[in-house]
Amino acid sequence: MLSRQLISDSIYARKIIAKDSGENRISKLLPPMYKLPLTEIITETLTAFISPKFDSMIFVVEDTFFAQTRKSLFEALWNSIR
Repeated sequence: MLSRQLISDSIYARKIIAKDSGENRISKLLPPMYKLPLTEIITETLTAFISPKFDSMIFVVEDTFFAQTRKSLFEALWNSIR
């Protein structure tokens, strides 16, 4: 199964996207004005927010309704980007 990611456009992001096929992933770039400083992982039953800083946080919400809401928002944004 392929994962999908929305990623803020940068030189680093383009290096990540270059590895998509080898990492079973499809990526879409957000316009540069939109920044996503946290990584968000959404499954059927939980949503995790992960800080890129080593000493920072991971915040996990284990709730099906929350995950469904976050997935719907992701889908709306995903479908609005070409």
